[in-house]
Amino acid sequence: MSAKRIMVIDDDALIRLQVCDALKAMHPDVELMEAADGELALAKLDTFAADLVLLDLFMPNLSGVETLSFIRLRPNPPKVVIMTSLDSESMREDLLKQGADGFIGKPFHPLELAETVNRNL
Repeated sequence: MSAKRIMVIDDDALIRLQVCDALKAMHPDVELMEAADGELALAKLDTFAADLVLLDLFMPNLSGVETLSFIRLRPNPPKVVIMTSLDSESMREDLLKQGADGFIGKPFHPLELAETVNRNL
């Protein structure tokens, strides 16, 4: 099996670092790509065929919801897990209807991240 490719999209550099460090610890062969906002992420997805995207909901330029909608328009889109500190059942339902594959609340424990990633890869 080839190495999995994961893109981490979050405007907070510290969150991106924490997520990437945790992913490398659980999957040493994972290929990672980072983006600080949705616009950068969409440009990078043109050359980085991600298996999974971990997507912050609230970002400048393009929100997580907007970025999710553009990702879903791509051929063979990756799975998308929304990372957010604001979480409600109605928000989850809306995002599932828009194409999200899962959720992880911030802050999260590395084991919770591992379970979410493994479930979606």
